[in-house]
Amino acid sequence: MVIFSIIGTVIHLTKGMPNRCPEGYERMKDAATWDWYDNCKYGQIEVNMDGGFIPQIGVKNVTPSFILWGDSHAMSHIPAMDNLSNKYGLSGFVTTLSSTAPIVDIDQSVNTSQYKFNKSVIAFIKSHPELKTVFIAAVWSGYTDKYGMKFMSLGLTKTIDTIQYMNRKVVLIEDFPSLSYDPIAYTWLSAIYKGLVKNPDDDYNMYYKGNKNINEVLFQLSQTKNLTLLSPEYRMFDKTGHVIVFNNNKLLYRNCGHISTEGSLFVSPVFDDVFKKMANQK
Repeated sequence: MVIFSIIGTVIHLTKGMPNRCPEGYERMKDAATWDWYDNCKYGQIEVNMDGGFIPQIGVKNVTPSFILWGDSHAMSHIPAMDNLSNKYGLSGFVTTLSSTAPIVDIDQSVNTSQYKFNKSVIAFIKSHPELKTVFIAAVWSGYTDKYGMKFMSLGLTKTIDTIQYMNRKVVLIEDFPSLSYDPIAYTWLSAIYKGLVKNPDDDYNMYYKGNKNINEVLFQLSQTKNLTLLSPEYRMFDKTGHVIVFNNNKLLYRNCGHISTEGSLFVSPVFDDVFKKMANQK
């Protein structure tokens, strides 16, 4: 036990002994964590709305003019939004909580914590009239499986109505594609066993199958409610329809369900026009 403990300690202190496979380590090192999350760059991202600290992104000495609301998939967009906020001289708040659908109609008896969190987010938006734009993002297909399509459609409609009643603009964000495999494990194995291990070819058809219905709901809402719909997923497919996992030798995913910091920056052009318009309206 002592010997194995020593070995484990050495591996931990050397961050996995990257000299075992320099190529694999180089390709995956920037994706293993969310640097902004694990180093608490923005404070506690898993937000406590009961008097807790609400993280701020962008220019710190500028009054926040937007808010990002959602789950861990919304968190994935923080690096892109922070980068664009600094580019256009903007600031915004982040109200995100993992595994929490950003809709106001979750039954308190079903999930008390999610109900309270979302209720508090709405109250926060209402108490801050300077927040003119509300970005909403989530792993939408995960909640349709959990709550059902009808519930999600009605819940999102009520959420949008609530925000628009406060005279705020709503920006819905479609979900990026998840992977059917662990990208970090496959990256490491493919570097060690060259030619023998290849990443599965996840493609648009796989994404479309899982997201078709909810994306149609999001599109219909964007049309009937006159709001902005952003589609970052289209940046994640190459010309053949396969998911782009690497760009400039950087891994765009931190795990099978979340894009990395590099992945967030990769899809950031999708947000550019919205941030430019917000800057012009200051």
